[in-house]
Amino acid sequence: MDRTVRLAVAGLKMGSYSDDNGDQKEIVVTNPKEERASLISFNKLFVDNNHGAAVPIEQIADLELESSPLYIDHFNKTRTVSVTAFVQEGFLADRIINEVGTKVEYLQLPEGYDFKMAGEAETREESFGGF
Repeated sequence: MDRTVRLAVAGLKMGSYSDDNGDQKEIVVTNPKEERASLISFNKLFVDNNHGAAVPIEQIADLELESSPLYIDHFNKTRTVSVTAFVQEGFLADRIINEVGTKVEYLQLPEGYDFKMAGEAETREESFGGF
């Protein structure tokens, strides 16, 4: 079903070919749609059940659009999300790093998720981790 939904919203890459100039072109299969994705894209979308019968997707799923990042960063082939912050004047960065680190230890992250402090906290660990 996920491939069917992807086809309706963004299209599926089915291969590529070289044009007369030798440039590689992707072959993407999709359905006609407006300039931007909307739930209207799903009005005539059907998926096959395990008996091979086409079923309207609205009968098996509640669909809604939500915002997401334009792209997903990777670090060593691992998907990453970065949150940045700047310490206000009058606060010590070291104290903020320690408080955030303590609070994050108590977070119950879903399986497969991890948290790592970078930036100044990472530099501090590299410089003073052996002491």
